[in-house]
Amino acid sequence: MAVVALCFGIAACATPTSAYAEVPRNDIEYLIDVGAQDFADFDIVPSDFRNVTAALWSPDEGQNRSMICGEFFGLIEGEGYDWYAFSLVRTSGYENWVGGSAATNCAHEHTQLQEEDLSDAMKAALAKALD
Repeated sequence: MAVVALCFGIAACATPTSAYAEVPRNDIEYLIDVGAQDFADFDIVPSDFRNVTAALWSPDEGQNRSMICGEFFGLIEGEGYDWYAFSLVRTSGYENWVGGSAATNCAHEHTQLQEEDLSDAMKAALAKALD
């Protein structure tokens, strides 16, 4: 069910798996912390998160990037209140993608979603960033 929400409107979706290498825990913690701070600094602060999971993304051969995929509920100007896909990608720092590009990253054929639900961790990190 979580994958359906992440992939709404996308023909090919990545599926959760535990058969592949795990995302390094320090990358997960880093992405959640910096992502939550970034969301706190947005003009739009998400009121909820769902379907948040870690992933390994291999956009190019031999290049694995840690990523957090999920959805947030919020108001985007001109779009209204809705659930929006986001992805936090580990680079030399990180990138925060929102909307269609985020959904595409998370549904990429070379994306390996992990099974652990990180929605509560993302909510807690956002509450801390807003405090």
